[in-house]
Parts: sequence; C-alpha cells; structure tokens
Amino acid sequence: MGPTVMAGSLQSMTTSKGVPTFIGGGAPLQVVCSTASDHQAIAVSGELDRETTPRLATVLHRAIAEAPERIELDLSGVTFMDSQGLRILLEAKRRAGDDIEIVVTETSAQVERLLHTTGVADVLGLASR
Repeated sequence: MGPTVMAGSLQSMTTSKGVPTFIGGGAPLQVVCSTASDHQAIAVSGELDRETTPRLATVLHRAIAEAPERIELDLSGVTFMDSQGLRILLEAKRRAGDDIEIVVTETSAQVERLLHTTGVADVLGLASR
C-alpha cells in the first residue's frame, strides 16, 4: 500500500482496493506516512495548532497501533507549532511507552527552537544533525 496523505482541507486514506478517499478537514496541514519493515515515517508540513492537531493525532494513534519498532517524525515542513502540537507529540510518546521509539528526524528552525526551549526534544529524542 502506498503512503497515506492528509493534505490541506482533505484527508486521503487508501481503501482496501487501493483507491484514495478524501474526508474534509480544517487548516492547512499535510501528513504523509510510509511504512518500512521496522519503522514508520511520518512527514508533516503546514501549521500544527488547535485546529490541525487532531489530524496528526489520528495518524500517530494508527501508527502506534501497528506497533513498529520506531516512528520517525519529519517536522521540517512545519511552519508553525503551538502548545497543542507539543501536547500531541507528548501524548504519542506516552501511548508508545517503552515499546516503540519515537524520534524527530528533521525540524524547521521554529520547531527545533520550540522543542529545545520546552524540553520536549529530550523526551522525544531529536536526531542529531
């Protein structure tokens, strides 16, 4: 199955026949997921705030439910993140527990500052550059 994409005000999910379906959403946010044998990669771009975090939460919950060894988050395309975005990331880490490693592999400058300032970088793990 190809990557799952949630873009703009549309969510795209692949049906059992491989046909994308779209569900309405809110503010600009795109989430692209891909799966490898031992991990899932989730690339996020756009604004991560009160209106858009539920969409990322849904993707993270699904990824955790599939129990990969590792979930890699690419936040390099995130142009804005507020406390709701931080909350979703911390909630995903709590849900994953010690069984699933969650690591932020890439960030935008704004997100990196926020993760370090709040200490979330230490909790999640921020891949060194």
